[in-house]
Amino acid sequence: MFDSIFIMGPTACGKTSIAVKTALLNNGEIISADSRQVFRHMDIGTGKDLDEYNLYNINYHMIDVVSPNDKFSLHDYMSGFEKSFEKIISQKKLPVICGGTGLYIEALLKGFSLSDIPEDGEYRSKMNLLPKEILIEKLSKYPEIYSKTDLSSKKRIIRSLEIAENGGKFGSNQNVFVKNPLNFLIYYPREEIKARIENRLRTRIDNGMIEEGKKLLQNGLDLEKMKSFGMEYKRLAEYLSDETDYSTFFSNLLTDIFRLAKRQMTWFRGMKRRGISYVEIDLSQTSQDEAVQIITSKISE
Repeated sequence: MFDSIFIMGPTACGKTSIAVKTALLNNGEIISADSRQVFRHMDIGTGKDLDEYNLYNINYHMIDVVSPNDKFSLHDYMSGFEKSFEKIISQKKLPVICGGTGLYIEALLKGFSLSDIPEDGEYRSKMNLLPKEILIEKLSKYPEIYSKTDLSSKKRIIRSLEIAENGGKFGSNQNVFVKNPLNFLIYYPREEIKARIENRLRTRIDNGMIEEGKKLLQNGLDLEKMKSFGMEYKRLAEYLSDETDYSTFFSNLLTDIFRLAKRQMTWFRGMKRRGISYVEIDLSQTSQDEAVQIITSKISE
């Protein structure tokens, strides 16, 4: 008997829609595995798609849990996830975990969490001046942490170094609450996902993404803090502060999202090499509704 369903995949592949319909058919609730959807008032840029949940009256968790001005770590996510997971299970419902943040998903499936070494702003500023290649070389001296770090993210490399150089480590969670998951990787081939990304970006801009960025700044979000969220919010901050024009904003953001999708697929492929199995669903060969039926049939096997 499966205790949870994981639906993972790159950005713009329709994860939310598939997860919501899966939850609807299987008495489930959604737990988001997205590192930015935890922040309130960042709806369009992070693709929360709340209308999908509301349309089918599906409860969701780990979305809108902190202010954009707050810090939020992997440790915070794991703690919030555990509470959400136990609540869903206690109601005899099925947790459906949906997202594209590979680090969060792998942490849940393997049961590891970051050490509680406190963050050091001065250290981080110093390390941020170094090229990523040098940081990776430094981190390689700590094989246990190195093997579990997302090397595509300079921010995460620096955090891992911060932990390692202060005597911390990736620890095994003594309470691994995901005991028997059923995992799915959904995706489109590269050229199709690129087309979907561009279409979705144009739609998000039409639906008010730029206005969302303006409102965040008007409500007190610091410009540099906004840039730290990356991608949509970094490029919005540049555009709204007149560092770039609209054409450059759009072009840079499109490139950022293309690169994100590639990094996500690299991470998920690496998970299989690291011992995590999953069922693959190529959405160029299968409709989203058919994907939901495939997932549901696997659940009932």
